Amino acid sequence: MSATGLTPEATMTLRTGRGIVVCVVGRDAPSGPPPAVPEADPAETRLAAELPAARRPDFLIGRRAAGLALALLGRAGPVLRAANGQPVFPVGVAGSISHCDGYGVCAAAPGALAVGVDLELEGRVPAAGLRHFATEAERAWIAGSRDAAEAAYRTTSVFCAKEAVYKARGGGARHRYLTVELLPRPGGFVMSGPDVSAVAVRRVPGPDAADYVLATAWEVTPR
Repeated sequence: MSATGLTPEATMTLRTGRGIVVCVVGRDAPSGPPPAVPEADPAETRLAAELPAARRPDFLIGRRAAGLALALLGRAGPVLRAANGQPVFPVGVAGSISHCDGYGVCAAAPGALAVGVDLELEGRVPAAGLRHFATEAERAWIAGSRDAAEAAYRTTSVFCAKEAVYKARGGGARHRYLTVELLPRPGGFVMSGPDVSAVAVRRVPGPDAADYVLATAWEVTPR
């Protein structure tokens, strides 16, 4: 199990605040019982079959990441799908799923915590789109970067963190990104509002000198 970087064959397991387990699984990660990555549950495979063919691999790799996270919490799936597309975790577990470039990501925690997770390739988020998701204060923080590389990381971090917040709040309208303001802190952000308590952000090395940004948001009192 890799703890340093991503490859298509690798898995990565992290623990962040509030006992949240975060698992990242590459599309070619071998299957097996934990600590290896389980195959998708048959119920999840049936759900995947209902999706367009292009979406099935992402759906299944996300469910495999969820299966590993649940196993590490001593729980079992399946993770089903709500009418709005949000994952439905077993009773007593809060969770969130993301996928990017053939990697599946799941953050899960026991109890009533609300959790959101997102993975993005660093630099993929265009600076021209900042006005659509970053507040004036966040744009000023990005503008204060030392160089273009740091600006790309900060831009991706803000977008990734807001995606995680969006998922922790159960989805909804993304235009509300501008109503959420992130306050930078070492290791991530805290929120200016009372809902989502914090977002942990870290850079994860990938193949071919590419870096990814991984964000995990958690909310102590669900909405």
